[in-house]
Amino acid sequence: MEAKPDLKAMTGKERASYIWDYYKLHILSGLVVFIIAVIVIFQIATYKDSALNILMVDSYNPYGEEPEGISEFFKQEGLDGAKQKISVEFLFSDDKMELSMKLTVGETDVFIAPDTLYNEYALSGCMADLTDYFTAEELEQYGDLLYYTTDSETNESYPCGILLTDNPWIIANGYGNITCCFGITHNSESAVAADFLRFVLTYP
Repeated sequence: MEAKPDLKAMTGKERASYIWDYYKLHILSGLVVFIIAVIVIFQIATYKDSALNILMVDSYNPYGEEPEGISEFFKQEGLDGAKQKISVEFLFSDDKMELSMKLTVGETDVFIAPDTLYNEYALSGCMADLTDYFTAEELEQYGDLLYYTTDSETNESYPCGILLTDNPWIIANGYGNITCCFGITHNSESAVAADFLRFVLTYP
């Protein structure tokens, strides 16, 4: 039977070396558990619920900077900065796989894209009926700006987006003279999505 070493007789360096040699797996395991616990606690403590998820396609915002007016809208809605956030993601139209994922199973609330691309996803049923979010009087104000699609099951048309051509917010956020369309996705659960559309239409 191997004799148990006398730790008291060892120097500090020898003692540390012995403990490391025999207990390093326990020490490393404990360290990993500690780090994971710290990360989880940090994420819980700093978690913010997303009040609105905006997906902007083909915007020339090369550095992914926060779009103009977002902070203003955040304050206008009285959102709590300590608990809530507005998320904005930028994609390009050639990234079809990720774009489709974002619109079908993702958490996108507001979709903004050139009208031709918007049409593709509207036809596939990704965009919500705006009559569920706006009154008839409001929609009447938008007139020719309303973009319609057809329900594949009922064959009935409904407004699913709003066209933007010379809108100041669109121009300020990297779309130039491109005709865009924006609306609310069919799986949106945001309470402020419709207000954001109103905000863009009356900006600045």
